[in-house]
Amino acid sequence: MEWVNLNETIEKYFGPFCDDKVRTDFMQAATADTKSSDKTDKEWIISTYNSIFGKKSRIISGAVSKKYNTVLKSFSRDELERAMKAAKEDDFHKANNYKYCTLEYFSRVDQVDKWLNASVETKREQFVLPKFNIKQ
Repeated sequence: MEWVNLNETIEKYFGPFCDDKVRTDFMQAATADTKSSDKTDKEWIISTYNSIFGKKSRIISGAVSKKYNTVLKSFSRDELERAMKAAKEDDFHKANNYKYCTLEYFSRVDQVDKWLNASVETKREQFVLPKFNIKQ
């Protein structure tokens, strides 16, 4: 990978006084940062999705990965995880065995927002009128 902007910035601030070791250290640090942040997000998304839905997904396609970049700009990892858990509690998804809860489904900003704002209804037993021992 060419680091044109990084090289220009190093030249701008250090000029001819920057030795090759310093330049190499900057390049290695920048490369490590870009690789680790991208890989970590994908791995985290896949492992979280698999653990919540009991699936065995292994990869995210390039198009879906770009969509997740947009989602992660708008929502935190915690919010994405809460949205997945809220969708898992939905009766429709339970009835269909989570067929529609795919990695692509949660890469859409509108779906994440929808499930973050969805409240899980707690089923309450209906009030039962107490029976009194009264002669009729």
